[in-house]
Order: sequence, then structure tokens, then C-alpha cells
Amino acid sequence: MLTVFGSDDCPRCKVLMSKLDAKNIEYEKSFDTSELERMGFTILPILKKDDDYLEFKAAVKYIQSL
Repeated sequence: MLTVFGSDDCPRCKVLMSKLDAKNIEYEKSFDTSELERMGFTILPILKKDDDYLEFKAAVKYIQSL
């Protein structure tokens, strides 16, 4: 399962979620970024895939490869 960590007012978060929606890929949304902060992430969005955390560019490439 994929999880998008972001916020409703983040333009890149909206782009990432729209790319997932366009490919009919199921995902969860999380606006609780405290987990990411503990891990040292400071930029949104982050796509969690299994145990991997992908920043925006890597997440877009991953989605395009599906």
C-alpha cells in the first residue's frame, strides 16, 4: 500500500495525488508529518512505498513506471 504524506494546501502534494488518481492507484493520505520529521524529512510530499520513502521527483518517476 502506498501512503502520501503531505497537506491539502501543498501544490506538489496535489500533483502527486492527481498522478496516482490518473493511474487508478490506491493510496492513503496522511497529513501527520511528525513521523517524517523524526526521520529527518523537511520537504513534502513524501510517498511511502513499503519501507521506502520517496521524495517528489523519485515518486513521480515511480508512478510513471507503473
